[in-house]
Amino acid sequence: MQELIRQLETLSARIREATAQLNIAADQAKAAGLQELTLAPDFWNDSTAASAVSKELAALQRHIESWTGLQSEADDALELAKLEQSGDSDVEADV
Repeated sequence: MQELIRQLETLSARIREATAQLNIAADQAKAAGLQELTLAPDFWNDSTAASAVSKELAALQRHIESWTGLQSEADDALELAKLEQSGDSDVEADV
């Protein structure tokens, strides 16, 4: 179990490094700005520009969600492994 936890910790750290190198935080800020644009009352007055903004926003959201989702899944797996390990220790202590 220790080896699995070590591997999951490494995986989680590498995903964090990748999101930093990919500058996901900047993508999130850009997506927030584009989202704000879509809320403007006159956003659809220029349907070509609005469509381009919507497509860019959707692509950014998919990119962001793929990395944040991956990080979340790795962190969840790590937490479950740690809980499993502590559960094993509790059972051994009871015996």
